[in-house]
Amino acid sequence: MKKITLRLFAFIAVALFSYQAQAQGNRFPTDPAAQGGPFLIKVEGQDLYLTLPDEEPPVFGSFTQTLTYQPLNTANPELQQFSVSPVPADAPIGQFFYIESVIAGRGLVELTDRTDTTSPLGVQGNVASSPDPDGLDVWNPSRGSGTQLFNWNNCGDCAFTGAARRRVQDVSGNSPFAGSNVSVNGGAAVTFTWEAVVLSNEDFNVSSVFISNPVNNQLTISGLTPNVKDIAVYSLLGKQVLAVQLNGETSLSLDTSALASGIYVVEMKGENASVSKKIVKQ
Repeated sequence: MKKITLRLFAFIAVALFSYQAQAQGNRFPTDPAAQGGPFLIKVEGQDLYLTLPDEEPPVFGSFTQTLTYQPLNTANPELQQFSVSPVPADAPIGQFFYIESVIAGRGLVELTDRTDTTSPLGVQGNVASSPDPDGLDVWNPSRGSGTQLFNWNNCGDCAFTGAARRRVQDVSGNSPFAGSNVSVNGGAAVTFTWEAVVLSNEDFNVSSVFISNPVNNQLTISGLTPNVKDIAVYSLLGKQVLAVQLNGETSLSLDTSALASGIYVVEMKGENASVSKKIVKQ
């Protein structure tokens, strides 16, 4: 009886260890479906992070900004911070995600050149709405070791036709180096560590804030706390269209009658932190 009990215990222990190892290998270190971000996307074992260029998008017209591998940026940390959101119901939540810059108006991380089998990654001001079979903005971070990053779109007119299972890897063919473009290929993948960002201002809490959405001619914001110092509204091209500096107000109303219909980003800023939310202008 003792032998049977010991064998059963050993079997359960091995099974639990295997399940934990599998779970750790197929999930983010911090569950993105629960947290959302922001995250730093770090090359495992190196002081290199996926980084946006420190440049403003143009006021008018389209733009593309390419991601590069850079050391930790303490001067402009938002350039290395990204949020994640699950792709809607036609892909399994917890497996496929949009990855988006926390900077208002920069948009989703995507492959920027569908004609190139080694396309760079970048942002172009787009937003997550529903999966586009021909888009290149859906990512699967659960392949391989669980921290590799695969594009997971169906792309009928890409150089890599059909299912675009292109993995992020370094252009040098060895280990990533500072300044090189982040790109995909069919070879060995880069392994990433996802680091949850803890906002430096612990008092920056906007859970009580209500923002009217959708809006017509007035954008109403209520439940503001003293830690919110500034509010700005941006177009999806990154142009600031409204801005107000707060002086202890708990609510305000902004005239949006002059804004064209579409999607905008409301950014609330504190001393060392900010929170953004998308709104629809009807």
